[in-house]
Amino acid sequence: MLAEPGTCPSAEQFVVADGQEWNADAPSFFSIDAALLDEYVSDPLLEGGCAYAASDVLTANNSASTYRNVTVLYLHLGEDGWRSSDELGDWAESAGGTSVGRTFADGSQEPDGSLFELPTEFSGWSGALLDMSNTLIDDVTPEFTQGEEGRLNFNLDEADVDALVSAGTAADGPTVILSDSWTDDNGYSYSVSLYAPAINVDMDTVDALPGKANLSYSIEFLGQIANTTAARNAPTPSLAVMPIWSSDSPVCSTEAATAAFGSNDVGMEERWCTVLGDGIDLFPSNPDGTETTSITAGDRPALSASGSRAVNDVEEASAESVATALKSPAAYVIGRTAGENLTECLVRNNFLMSTSTAETGCRLED
Repeated sequence: MLAEPGTCPSAEQFVVADGQEWNADAPSFFSIDAALLDEYVSDPLLEGGCAYAASDVLTANNSASTYRNVTVLYLHLGEDGWRSSDELGDWAESAGGTSVGRTFADGSQEPDGSLFELPTEFSGWSGALLDMSNTLIDDVTPEFTQGEEGRLNFNLDEADVDALVSAGTAADGPTVILSDSWTDDNGYSYSVSLYAPAINVDMDTVDALPGKANLSYSIEFLGQIANTTAARNAPTPSLAVMPIWSSDSPVCSTEAATAAFGSNDVGMEERWCTVLGDGIDLFPSNPDGTETTSITAGDRPALSASGSRAVNDVEEASAESVATALKSPAAYVIGRTAGENLTECLVRNNFLMSTSTAETGCRLED
């Protein structure tokens, strides 16, 4: 049975159907909203596509500009409620595309209407390729992969793809909550993506004072860091991440909370608190899980971070509301020790808050 028109395979389903292995800790693709792509291409896409952004960051041959690949799938071509190959071909021609020949078994290269090249102007990079040769494995998630499909591939600026990924991913895939890109004083460049963390809060009243409750808070982050320096291995940067809560949150009324979490911005203490006063170190790791001190050019090792805190002596009557609030920080911020795009707000000593992740209204003392 085919999936309902308008539904899409998850990033994991797409990767596996494409014949690749899926690594949940370091996904090779992210699901993105196809409708948002119209802002970045010269001609609006046909509705009904399923869009995915590659995690790999590539560098242009003739400059230091970086980009990522985007794939848009049109599934079950010709089936009721789905797009047809004729519709895709007509769209490609209207976008300036040309039907080109592919090499067949008899050596011929006559165009057959299944492969179109689109001009460079389509995305501002290397044009695009629309391929209707059915490359997905049919018996993998057959509700999506049976029958004919069309695949549109093109490149976009890394920053644009970061914004698309940050706008949200498929519900069953990792959701990017923070993205940050920078170049340090030595010319090394990096980009970071952090996924929504796993948060756990346990409550204990048996061992607490009468009328009180003790809460145990833990948080674990996963993500990726990329060395985007052209043809250079780069040292691992020093990074920290911190969850923060609005000052009117019940979290900020607990004894574990602190408003003086390192910032030299007097306004920060008026608006935010945290229960992890120094933040959490972010560590890139090798495939075997060991920490790495350098990142090979073009590599995207996994990032991980974990922290915990006892939140004790909470009024029992309000303990449930505090526990609920602990699971939903108002924001997350990244701190770095070097590079561009930094505020003057401290996450901890020598770690300044990144402008691209600091949605905090950070202001400095006059």
